[in-house]
Amino acid sequence: MLRTTLFLQLFSYCFAVLCPIQNLLSAEKILDTPFLQEFHHPHKIQISKAANDLFTIAVDSRENIWAGGRTGLYVLAHGTTAWRAMLTEVNSGPVFKLLCDSTGTIWIAAWNGLHIFTPGKTLSAENLEKINGINTPLSAIGQLGGKIIAAGPAGWWEIHQENVQQVKINNSREVKEILAADDNGMWAATGRGLFYHNDKGDQTFLASDEIITPYIKDIAFAANGDLWAAGLGGISVFRNHIRIANHVAHDGIPSSEISCVERAPDGRMWVGTSAGVSRFDGNSWSVRHSKRWLIHDDVRDIAFDKHGNAWIATREGVSAIVQKNMTLAQKAEYILDIC
Repeated sequence: MLRTTLFLQLFSYCFAVLCPIQNLLSAEKILDTPFLQEFHHPHKIQISKAANDLFTIAVDSRENIWAGGRTGLYVLAHGTTAWRAMLTEVNSGPVFKLLCDSTGTIWIAAWNGLHIFTPGKTLSAENLEKINGINTPLSAIGQLGGKIIAAGPAGWWEIHQENVQQVKINNSREVKEILAADDNGMWAATGRGLFYHNDKGDQTFLASDEIITPYIKDIAFAANGDLWAAGLGGISVFRNHIRIANHVAHDGIPSSEISCVERAPDGRMWVGTSAGVSRFDGNSWSVRHSKRWLIHDDVRDIAFDKHGNAWIATREGVSAIVQKNMTLAQKAEYILDIC
């Protein structure tokens, strides 16, 4: 009797173990489908500690990374790891804004005026050219068709080929960003509201029933043409010159102290704040902050390369949030390699 009982118990155990294994072996194989994985790559400017206090960043047509800040202008050549200083001693000083135009030319708004770097030249400070006729600080640059518009505390300038002329535009002298409008006009983010200008006149969005904050730090167009105006307190979204929405910290933005906004190649809107980055896909927000994702949470500017990687200027250097297609097996192998 005891022998029969032991046999039945052993049979039950084997059945319980072997049946799931058999089911697993006979089950249809599940494909390990590739997905988009993000990684953080920090890029300290090795030239000096102060060089990492950045204000602006841009990616040129050759995938070189340009960063400007409190102590000057620096470039990280594509495929390299060491930064190069791009201002000669006589021009050394703060750089406030960078623009890569449709020809691949880099425009630099600096403490002493406007500089350019033409694509195809060797990346050296000697190949940076200063634009004659502007010798005051500039804070914003924009491209309007074949013209470049630059602005600063002393006013506005229009640059077309070799011609430089100052133009009279009545608005705040604290200009942060300039964007071309579809109707041959332009938008500007200023310290006294969102500003619009064309040949027919001006319009300023300043009152609390027009815009969430009068102190606008940056503007960007969404994929559907809506204009996002971001600043201290939140973001207002405009369509056909009418505010249609606001976004505030409670919605999923790390801080109400917003410094920049930029559209990624995939259509998501990236928002930089003093406490990290948040991305909006049209439905929800996703946050990136702390050392896992950023070299420092105080984000000043964001630019994207042609692969969709985000290059982020912070108060302590540059962070790259890069994208890579991989399978779960590849991710497991990667994690084991770094553990």
